[in-house]
Amino acid sequence: MIEIKHVSIKRQQKCIVHDVSFTIPPGRIFMLLGENGCGKTTLIKGMIHEYPLAEGRICYDGNDMNTMTLKQRAAIFSYIPQIKPIIANMLCKDVVVSGWNRHMQLFDIPDERAYEQARTIMAKFKIDPLFDQTIDTISGGQLQLVYLCRAFLQDACCILMDEPCTYLDFMKQHLFLQHTKELAKQGYSVLLSIHDPQLALTYGDEILFMHQGMLIADLKKEKDDLPAQLRALYRKIYSQDVFF
Repeated sequence: MIEIKHVSIKRQQKCIVHDVSFTIPPGRIFMLLGENGCGKTTLIKGMIHEYPLAEGRICYDGNDMNTMTLKQRAAIFSYIPQIKPIIANMLCKDVVVSGWNRHMQLFDIPDERAYEQARTIMAKFKIDPLFDQTIDTISGGQLQLVYLCRAFLQDACCILMDEPCTYLDFMKQHLFLQHTKELAKQGYSVLLSIHDPQLALTYGDEILFMHQGMLIADLKKEKDDLPAQLRALYRKIYSQDVFF
């Protein structure tokens, strides 16, 4: 169980995320919605300790993650960033295998088993032909899938994704989210930021809605009328009706 407890995050003395609390149990997909600049990326980066928390705590099974080592945190969260570094001549297989680092000791190098697992994961997403290509020669959508495979190989209990459907075509968006659904069935948790409410409704178990740095709604598929409540939230923020 992951608990986000009254988390606030400041950047350059400005509060970007304010007093956000929610709980992530195993086996659920959380869709994080909200307009550009509302704090979604900042919240995710705070969860992985890339940004320090101004207030609040993030706990795993009751233990404050701030007291954990980097390797311990890597067993809890894997992360797919919105903007991905491009290193010339770096092979796709090496990007994916870098997710294996948390399973290795200092000075270890990935073995053949790690590369075999990397190829297997890439085959699931139909990108195994990219195995020996360099990342500076592939498309943005293909790069997105390479980093998704890297997160899966890391095998953390919760995968955080910042707008992972960016650059993916229609079918690959659904393929990606279908695989994400399978991970949830296996007991993994997923939190991803997304702009498409229809995809959020189709694949999410829970929808978190942020506005101006605050979490203004936590909607659960089991209890709430998600489409109606989501339309009401968009109407409130944008002052016009939306249809989905």
